[in-house]
Amino acid sequence: MALSADAVDAHIKEWTERLSSNTLAYRAKWPRHLFHHTRLENAVRILRGGSLGARSCLTVGSFLDAAHTEVILTNSHAHRWVRLYFRPRTPTQYHIEGIRKDEECAGGVTAHAPMLVMFVFDAKSVLCRKGTHVSNMNMQRSEVTYDASDELLRSGIPFAKVYHDSSLGGDYSIIHHRCAEILAEHPLELDHLSWIYCRSTAERDTLLYSMGNSAAAKWVERVVVSDDLRVFLKEFPFTEEVTLQSDGLRFQFNPRRRGSGNIAVKIKVTDAKGNKTIEYEHGNVPPMPTPPSTKYFINQKIRPGLYRVTMNIDGHIAYDNIILVGDDLF
Repeated sequence: MALSADAVDAHIKEWTERLSSNTLAYRAKWPRHLFHHTRLENAVRILRGGSLGARSCLTVGSFLDAAHTEVILTNSHAHRWVRLYFRPRTPTQYHIEGIRKDEECAGGVTAHAPMLVMFVFDAKSVLCRKGTHVSNMNMQRSEVTYDASDELLRSGIPFAKVYHDSSLGGDYSIIHHRCAEILAEHPLELDHLSWIYCRSTAERDTLLYSMGNSAAAKWVERVVVSDDLRVFLKEFPFTEEVTLQSDGLRFQFNPRRRGSGNIAVKIKVTDAKGNKTIEYEHGNVPPMPTPPSTKYFINQKIRPGLYRVTMNIDGHIAYDNIILVGDDLF
């Protein structure tokens, strides 16, 4: 059983047109896509493996779960599907995205995605795939409705609430409908994957380096940094940009927009032989330097060559990459 191509085409056409006329016109691009967010570590495994798996089918230790434990246990039958959303920046993402201090993790310290990656899938090919179901709200809600019928897609899901992206105006049901889901049969092959979004060039570099040369060569053209779909919240500090040059290391953080307080920063730069070139650690760093500066700078003479640069913010990986200093190694 599958949703019909006609019903899917009609849905995409209707909501693309309706959202195009709104002041939040970036939403007009959402209906053509489906979204799945995950931690950096999971993204690496997915891209190396070539498919996205259902929670119940994953082996212990192969997946770092960022969901609240109580939420996971509420409705376990949904775990047999690969789960995606009709939109980015869902309430679920709101509670887990970003490098947070322990006390800022609402669902506990494990319910947390310090470096979050967004997979953007082609909506039509996934929705028309055999066995795909859709739900009208978060699958963890007891009142949820889900099936594989054109009728539910056409008239059973309140897409005005799903795609809603402004203040609630007192209608708290919008929160649940923003999490309406697509339930695809396990495994979901990455043939359906259009793009992989990262929050910054620094996090893009980290993802590509972490997945290794073979996988990076395969996916590099689809790993992008863009705000065209507004897929990230960006409310907590993370690394925006890192450059290593002959005079030292420059780096920039995303400013804190939620919560308060400075961050603990740890940086290590090592050469090709493993020798430490820069080692920096400070437990009380403002995310933004004193104006008019926007970047931090560590003054250190750097010889030409390859260097591994690692950065941690509040104990979480914030950058990891190999950087070449100088035009040529020889």
